[in-house]
Order: sequence, then structure tokens, then C-alpha cells
Amino acid sequence: MMQNPPKLVPALVSGIAILRLISQSNEPLRVAQISQSLGLNPSTCFNILKTFTHLGWLRFDPVAKHYSLALGVLEVASSLLRQGAIPLIRPYMEQVAQAYGVTVLLWQRTSAYRLTLVDKTEPMDAAIRVQLVIGQRFPALIGAIGRSFAASIGMDRAGLQEQFRTLRWQAAPTFEEYWQGVESARRLGYGTDRENFQIGVNGIGVMIDSRSGVPSMGLSTIWVGNRFSEAQLDAIGTRLKELAAELTRNGAVPDYEDRR
Repeated sequence: MMQNPPKLVPALVSGIAILRLISQSNEPLRVAQISQSLGLNPSTCFNILKTFTHLGWLRFDPVAKHYSLALGVLEVASSLLRQGAIPLIRPYMEQVAQAYGVTVLLWQRTSAYRLTLVDKTEPMDAAIRVQLVIGQRFPALIGAIGRSFAASIGMDRAGLQEQFRTLRWQAAPTFEEYWQGVESARRLGYGTDRENFQIGVNGIGVMIDSRSGVPSMGLSTIWVGNRFSEAQLDAIGTRLKELAAELTRNGAVPDYEDRR
């Protein structure tokens, strides 16, 4: 005896179809493209898109008038994230890179005091590019991201001083200067490096907590030269801090696992 097919909710089916279409597209899509591809009423399609945008599942670009996946979708897929989160984080990295003309780096914590570079993006018109290779490992306490790391794990002065002796910089700060940078990172929510790690290169970095409160990934920006005012530096740091909070809130970051 054949069973009757389940009764489906049309709006829910359409919504899932929209998410699938956008996730499979190589570029963001406009309302007309989505409605035509799926055979949906444009008004219905628009309302579903507005709903998903409000929930944080889609991101709307008011200039280009198109939609792409947002971090909210990670709430229902936290167990599958791991490296799969990178494609969803990348659009936000690209947004920061283009807005400020900086290279944006994504880090994975792979051991107690090591970070591995897992993704990077650069502004399209970058005249000078900083050479970093995906997969490179660095001491977690060095550079801008290092000051944020030290602040996020709550290292005390004595413990930090011991670790500081092992770090290698092109233009090393004194420990007191470094400690003040860590204290600043605690206060502001982001760390800065001014030509210490690499001469001529400046940076801002933030660590990202998993939902359990463990710092396990990081975001940083780097650029050549001193071309930003203090207000602009704070704007970049604040944007990274807000993005890190959003990634944590939406469960985008898996818990730290020692991968040595």
C-alpha cells in the first residue's frame, strides 16, 4: 500500500530552495535572478529574502542590490563547520579588505601557543602585497593578533614575560611596550602592531571565541606604511571586533583542538 506524500509547507520549501540556490551560486544574486530561476512570485521571493536577511541568514548589499549567505546560517550547522566555515567568513573578510585597502588574514589556533594561517584576502587594487602563504604557522603571541591572544587568554605579566623571551621580531618592542599593547587589547578589544613583527608593516588583530568561550580562531589586517589616522585605526579595530562577536554569536568557530 502506497503512503500519501507528506504535506509540505510551500513558504518553507521556497525558502530552503532560495538558500540552496544562493549557496550554490558563484556570485551573489538579485531578487529577479532568484525568482526567475526558481519560478517564484517576485513579491513572495522578496518577502522571503527580507525575512532571511532580518534573521541574519542572508546578507543584502544595498549598493549592488544582491543577496549572499550570512553567518546566521551557521547556527543550524555548527557540527559541520570546521574548515567549512571559511567560505562563509570570506565575504566579510573581502568587505573589510576593500573598505580599508588592507590584507585580511584568518587564523586557526592549532596548539597552545601557535596559530596557522587558513585564509587571506587582499584589496583588488593593492599595489604592494605582503607575502604570506596559507598553512604558515606563527607564534600565537606575536604581532597584532598576538597581543589580542595574550589578552583573550588572560595571561598574567610573569607568564607573558617568560613567553615573550621566545619571540623573534624584526624590530622587537621592549617587554614593557609589549605589555602595554596587551593591556590596550584588553581595553579596546583588539590588538595593534606598529612595525615590530615586520619592519614597514602595521596590523590590527582580534581573537574569535567559540561558543564555549575558548579563543580558537583570529582575524587580522596588515598593510604597508603609516597611512591611517588614529580614528581610522580605531574604525578598523572596531569592525574586526564586531565581526568576531558576530562569528561567536552565530557559532561559526569550532572549539580549539590541539593539532600538533
